[in-house]
Amino acid sequence: MKDEIISICQKYGYENPILIHSHHNTPNKIFKLNHKKTELILKLQSSKSSKLKSEFNFFIKNNSNLTPKVFIYGETIGNCFYTMVFLKGYKTYSNLFLSGKLRKRHLDIFIGEISKIKFNKVNKQVYESLYNQKIIERYKILKESKIRDDIDEIFNWIMNQKIDYNKMHYGCYFGDSHFENILISKNKNIKIIDPRGDLSSILEYDLGKFLQSLLGGYDYLKRKQKPVLDYKLVAYFDNLITHNWGLQTLKNTYFSLICHLFTLTAHHLSDLEEASFYLIRAREMIFEYVTKFEQTWETIHSKQVFEGRVNLFEEAKITAMGYKTKYLVENGKDAVAVLVENNGHFLLIRQYRPALNQWIYDLPGGRVENENIIESTIRECFEETGVKPKNLKLLTKFCPNPGRLNWFVNLFYSNEFDIYPYTLPPDDSLEVTKQIWVSKKELESLIYSGSIIDPGLIIAFFFYNESR
Repeated sequence: MKDEIISICQKYGYENPILIHSHHNTPNKIFKLNHKKTELILKLQSSKSSKLKSEFNFFIKNNSNLTPKVFIYGETIGNCFYTMVFLKGYKTYSNLFLSGKLRKRHLDIFIGEISKIKFNKVNKQVYESLYNQKIIERYKILKESKIRDDIDEIFNWIMNQKIDYNKMHYGCYFGDSHFENILISKNKNIKIIDPRGDLSSILEYDLGKFLQSLLGGYDYLKRKQKPVLDYKLVAYFDNLITHNWGLQTLKNTYFSLICHLFTLTAHHLSDLEEASFYLIRAREMIFEYVTKFEQTWETIHSKQVFEGRVNLFEEAKITAMGYKTKYLVENGKDAVAVLVENNGHFLLIRQYRPALNQWIYDLPGGRVENENIIESTIRECFEETGVKPKNLKLLTKFCPNPGRLNWFVNLFYSNEFDIYPYTLPPDDSLEVTKQIWVSKKELESLIYSGSIIDPGLIIAFFFYNESR
């Protein structure tokens, strides 16, 4: 093994590497080297020469400041990693994070280094196929374990995401960028431990692992501590990613983290507490993803269940979290209403509303028919009051019940109009209204006393005041 490492080192330009065989005396040997003021950059690696070649590949193709000088080899590494915090003033990001000393500048330094990674063209279709295959394999393991009841929901959510793998950043990557593998000196130089060097993976994977640590999903778990999160740092991380690579990369970073947590669960089934933690965190991150990026629901099918003055549809949907549900939606044309002013007085109507079983104050208005919204507003106001408004100005539009309706109310204002005698429309016995004119002071009093409950009237008056 030693000769093989030396051969690989020489191939990549390292003529005299410092080699340490891993066993129980490893920490003492490292300290002796440190006392000789040798430049130490610890490099953890497995006993597989293929992995060592891959790691060299990472350092050769990327920032030379991250290049290792000391190589520890052997079947087991033991606890020698933890001695790194004492070597030449280096601390781990984990140390800073747990002591509450991780700052925005530390995120700047890491992102600055990771952004220098050189990307290569790879077969994205092959990568996507392998990635999906890995998720499916882990799902089968978790399904057999019966660790939680929501495995299917998490798996289906992951597989249903329409991820564009062409927008990923492929190249030679770090691969294990949690906080314990990132070291920083007093001079703000960073070193990394255990790079994978794979040429067919993605930057978003690195960013996702870093985010996992930032959210407390690694360091606190290892120490059985409850995470204490700095949400300002998380927001700053989001902004850094968006600034450097765009919003799509941020979305892909969160998606990569969710996939990583899901696959980690299958790796840690020997410790049910830890495995459950990863699966629960995956569920939490799906919620974070859905809300942060405002994912929509998917409609599977829709059928009309009522037709009349309103049209009701029952829609089968898949929620953003991946659940199947049925939803009742009122599908209809937009409505209109108008606030008419005459020398500081406003035209209102008193109208009976059967659902409330009471007379209420309202604005003249109604549904749009086979006409545009301006024509509908003029017609509705004239039918209900005998007043024909002119030169209408749109105040705003709003949805009166976003939980059930898919149509809007368009609110207009006018202070020009013609008045005609009001007659009850012969074909609509429900349109029994009484028109009244109230002063601005009276209208404000009615609103603040709670006598006016129609949202359109309240919103229109608010926008009228704002425009003065």
